Amino acid sequence: MNIEYTRDTILGGSIIIKQPKYGYRINSDSIFLAAATPGIEKNRILDIGAGTGAISLVLAKRPEKLDIFAVENFPAHVELLKENIIINQLTGQITVIDSDISNLGCVFSGKKFDHIVTNPPFYEKKVNQLPNNLGKRVAFHESKVSLKEWIRYCVDLLKIGGSFTLIIPYYRYHEIISVFSEIFFTLRVLNLLPREGEYPKRVIVQGWLKGDERVKKIYSFELHQKETNGFTSRAEDILRRGKTLKLAEPLADC
Repeated sequence: MNIEYTRDTILGGSIIIKQPKYGYRINSDSIFLAAATPGIEKNRILDIGAGTGAISLVLAKRPEKLDIFAVENFPAHVELLKENIIINQLTGQITVIDSDISNLGCVFSGKKFDHIVTNPPFYEKKVNQLPNNLGKRVAFHESKVSLKEWIRYCVDLLKIGGSFTLIIPYYRYHEIISVFSEIFFTLRVLNLLPREGEYPKRVIVQGWLKGDERVKKIYSFELHQKETNGFTSRAEDILRRGKTLKLAEPLADC
């Protein structure tokens, strides 16, 4: 590999992440997104845009044995993703798929997934200055596939009764809720607030292909203590101890 990398840990040291020293590096978004993803024993989970593997690795550490497929096609990230699976001894639980999102219908040949999770390229290309680093660019910025198209590609792979979970900047919330409302029967939303009383910067949106039509359940979560820059105890439970969020609870059958 012709890039510099670091070897870091997440989830209280229980997971090792090898990642580029410069370029795309994981942050708390991935950990919270994994914590919001439902999954019971033997569910088939699809992680689209897996990067170096943080979401898939966190999901694989759950007590439930999940069948995880991690999709990535940026070469440097694919290589690190494969290495991270081996380093964390999770080869039997995570399958790497090297593919562009637009080709996944052919790759999976009609297979459907119980739950899909994605940390998509969510910044609009036309309104943001593209970073020079290609790894950052493909991870964060729309390219030939818009965010709306990305969502549609994902939903095509979802089982009836399954869930789709993603994280976006809050400024795109109303746009994406409009898209979700055309597809899903039940919506659940988690606003990630920097601190209590502040406006969210990120929001996790989850859609289910079952439930009461157009129901929307909204929750909030404070990341940092008001007086300091430290994480709240609830956030520490997610980031260091592998706890899950309310969105990870299965949706009751209606």
